[in-house]
Amino acid sequence: MYDELYAAWKKEKLLPELQPLNEDFYSQVSGYIGKLKESQRMIDDKTLKARLLRNEIENAKRFASELLDLRFKKIIAAADNDVQIPANCLTKEDETIRSSAVEITKIFDKMKTNITEGRRFDATLRIEQAKTRTMLLRFIQEMPAVIGTDMKTYGPFKVEDVAALPIENAETLVRQGVAVKIDIEKE
Repeated sequence: MYDELYAAWKKEKLLPELQPLNEDFYSQVSGYIGKLKESQRMIDDKTLKARLLRNEIENAKRFASELLDLRFKKIIAAADNDVQIPANCLTKEDETIRSSAVEITKIFDKMKTNITEGRRFDATLRIEQAKTRTMLLRFIQEMPAVIGTDMKTYGPFKVEDVAALPIENAETLVRQGVAVKIDIEKE
């Protein structure tokens, strides 16, 4: 796993766009570091093996931390510049960060527009809506029931049904062309 982590870190550092990772890459890295730490507890601290293991743990933690920082900055920059990131470049954890960044960017843009146009803007209300992490959809195709990221069952849905789903599920359905987002803007 060390070699894969190093390779991912190096690619992310050298290339300007977000690089593809396996869907479970972060869990693999977490498990790998956890196993290293467990191994460290079972050996004598004064041995050469212990020193080598300590170095491997520190390097793995540094590569993982820097990789996460690099990816976070690229995701935030893409959201800020309204740039689409290819789905194959996002792990589920990255997608959660991206969704939040896009939502906060939209709230900020709306706030800036309202304030510069002389209209009031309730940022607290918008942020609370963002925290609920749901999106209102109108279905354009029939859809069987789905289990949401909040572990609740939604559906089944018929054409023209309207429902609020967790944002992660909703964005997937919009990308698949099953539903369209309904924007409700308060001026």
